[in-house]
Amino acid sequence: MIWVESNNFKNAVKNEVLWFAAFLVKKACRGMLCGFGAVCEKSSTDPSQATCVCKKTACPSLVAPVCGSDYSTYSNECELERAQCNQQRRIKVISKGPCGSRDPCSSVSCSYGSTCVRSADGQTAKCVCPTTCAGMPENVVCGSDGKDYRNECALNKQACDNQENLYKKFEGQCDPCKNALNDMNRVCRVHPRTRKLEMLSRPENCPARRDPVCADDGVTYDNECMMTRNGSIRGLELMKVRSGQCQAQAKFGIFFHHLDKK
Repeated sequence: MIWVESNNFKNAVKNEVLWFAAFLVKKACRGMLCGFGAVCEKSSTDPSQATCVCKKTACPSLVAPVCGSDYSTYSNECELERAQCNQQRRIKVISKGPCGSRDPCSSVSCSYGSTCVRSADGQTAKCVCPTTCAGMPENVVCGSDGKDYRNECALNKQACDNQENLYKKFEGQCDPCKNALNDMNRVCRVHPRTRKLEMLSRPENCPARRDPVCADDGVTYDNECMMTRNGSIRGLELMKVRSGQCQAQAKFGIFFHHLDKK
């Protein structure tokens, strides 16, 4: 009789503990919404806290391939649902069997800054203009219209919204020298290959000595310093043809030879 009462007492205590544990889990999970197949699970260290976790049960070894809307093949629907939970994004079954190689965007040609966007079922695709560039980092680009844009997204949005054949000409400002402070001794020049600005000494600051040289643009310069600096400012790498004045009869031939090289 005493053993029965003792056993009943133990069961009662056990039930109370289980009820209290369930109460804590329910309380911790109250108001918590878990998405994409995740479930609420209480913390092992603090029963009053809980987090959303993916189910830990193993998927069956059954091989019944399905193609997901992310164009990945899964061995069965359970594996697809597991991937959906782990990646926390919607992945739908778009077809039974393995995915084919066809991407709907492969047959769509987008222009004017638009990009190809697949439908929810992954079967079709269309060109869409950027809706917003908010939150995109600033990375100035120069457009083919000669204007600066905050980033490539802003350029594509301008092109798409106005159906302009606008494209990125190069990274950075169209005119990096625009805000440079020129002075009496130096002048700003954009390097044609690197697009970086260079502060070059003005030709007027070359030595005053007269030691004429003939350059391959057919022009006679007072000295080699004048030739080099004039060429740099014009974006040319002038070469000395000979010392002294350019010959009048050869001047035009040399000049056109220089144009052919360009």
